[in-house]
Amino acid sequence: DAPAWKAEHEAASSSRTDAELWRYNAKDIAITSAVAGKVKRKAAARAQLPLYRKFAALQECAVGMHRVGLPVDEKVRAKHEKRLMEEITLHRNAMAVLTPDLNPNSPPQLVRLFYDNWGLPLVGLTEAGEPSTDDVTLRSLRNNPLVHPDHKEYIVHLRKYRAASKQLGTYVHNYRRGGPYVTAEGWIHPDLITGGTVGWRYAGVNPNFQNVPETLRDMFVAPPGYKFVGADADALELKFAAARAGCKAYLEVFEKGEIDPHNLTGTMTMGVDYWNCDGAPKDPKDKGKKGTKFARRRFLMKRLVYLGQYAGEAKTMHEKLMEEENEDGSPVFVDDLGRPLTVADVRLLLRKWRNFAHEYEAWWAAERSFWRAHRYVEEPVWGLRRYIYEDDLNEIVNFPVQAGGAAVVHQGMFDLIYGNPDGEPGHGVLAWDPSKPREGLCLQVHDSLLFLVPEDKAEEVAATVTAAMTRRVPGMDITFTAEAKIGRSWADV
Repeated sequence: DAPAWKAEHEAASSSRTDAELWRYNAKDIAITSAVAGKVKRKAAARAQLPLYRKFAALQECAVGMHRVGLPVDEKVRAKHEKRLMEEITLHRNAMAVLTPDLNPNSPPQLVRLFYDNWGLPLVGLTEAGEPSTDDVTLRSLRNNPLVHPDHKEYIVHLRKYRAASKQLGTYVHNYRRGGPYVTAEGWIHPDLITGGTVGWRYAGVNPNFQNVPETLRDMFVAPPGYKFVGADADALELKFAAARAGCKAYLEVFEKGEIDPHNLTGTMTMGVDYWNCDGAPKDPKDKGKKGTKFARRRFLMKRLVYLGQYAGEAKTMHEKLMEEENEDGSPVFVDDLGRPLTVADVRLLLRKWRNFAHEYEAWWAAERSFWRAHRYVEEPVWGLRRYIYEDDLNEIVNFPVQAGGAAVVHQGMFDLIYGNPDGEPGHGVLAWDPSKPREGLCLQVHDSLLFLVPEDKAEEVAATVTAAMTRRVPGMDITFTAEAKIGRSWADV
């Protein structure tokens, strides 16, 4: 007879008296008590109960990182604020040349402008069935040959206006002293949520630090006498998937290091043409100079593999690839004539990659066969399971890799904090010191760890972190690595 949680939760948030809140809280506690024993027995039956200590350790680490926090440099933040406000003004003035009275924040006004006044092709609808003006729609219109160049230019300014407004409102304004998240001393203490993802990667709130743009990370500057030490796992998902698939070509690359793995992909899918372009390096281990045609080709290969290794289809991969854009809003990935890649182009590259990395399809089949027999998939590091109720191949092959990769990073973190990879109670060499509340591990973002440490200990800490993040997983023929870097700001590492 328990009410629907969401409806009851909304009722509680609008409660007007203490008695109403007491009644809601008592009911919540009673229901939790009634189901706890059953949940525990099911967790034990599914061999998941032993993982609770690891989950609890992840929560403890989240609390520790929250307590340390990150310092915000107000001068750098103010520079970003000024820059973004200038960008917003620039793009709004540019739009006003064509539409002086239009509010670019009003979807109904944009719909009338695009589809009634300008007669642009209808390419997307909202859930309510109305013409869409979301970013996917704008990107499609920007690349549509039927759209007038003046209208394309307007769309480019509109998208840049929105992007600058989002960065300003979501991040820069909120990181000011006196704002919702920054203390009077200039520190920000984000919350990390252990159960925020199905694979136990941390999610973030108050504010979310899992998606801070790299261009804004220079706002977080170590105080005098301190440095940041950061370590980002090298090609974590690619290594994990290649090991699961037993892909000999990639495993040999990671073992011998004679060629960059994405250059290998380019060579095997495009042949000698991959290297016959501007910016191609002489050393096959080199990533190429940023901004060159070769660098774009390598980036295409990187995106192709990371989308393709999870059994992605050409149409979906094409949509993802077209999200990558140049400064002027044009697509990054084009053919030799400068035309945006088509679905057919992506399908051809995908077919060539699958022929080269043929072991992946056998791995997908094995994962699907296991799922059909058990109705769950399991990552191989901790044995965390995910029960999947529909035959979704992408989810079936994705979970063991992403959750297993997260477990590898967590193990390195546990070694540093607890002195063991399982999160059992202990005292690691980089455990938090209550007498030094501004030092230690301050953030984990996906595949990386970030520490704030005294400057004179930075080299020692970097070596310790590198060693802890160099790991092997039983049964997997691969070494996971991460080289720690030292810097004054988060952006430096």
